[in-house]
Amino acid sequence: MTKKIIQKNKTFTIGFNNNTFTLWEVSTKPLTIRNQLKGYKITKTFLQDLSQDLSEAKKKALKLKCIQVRPDFFLKGKGSFSIFIETKAQREKRERTKNL
Repeated sequence: MTKKIIQKNKTFTIGFNNNTFTLWEVSTKPLTIRNQLKGYKITKTFLQDLSQDLSEAKKKALKLKCIQVRPDFFLKGKGSFSIFIETKAQREKRERTKNL
């Protein structure tokens, strides 16, 4: 029996919480059913506060291997959350069957 290896992609990005820039880990995991790609589970996890100053926050983030240094002002709070984004092909298939 062979194990199926699922690739998980992790990156880091800057968020913003009230008056402090924050560091977040963003992981993307493909979701498949019967070997067919249905979409991606994206999990965003708060890691730490960086700084109240944007340029200082960017410097700290780059040292921590952050590749997205333009703040995402939708990343707020602390904790973790996940969203599901379906593929274009899956969405079109779902819409076709809904209209039958």
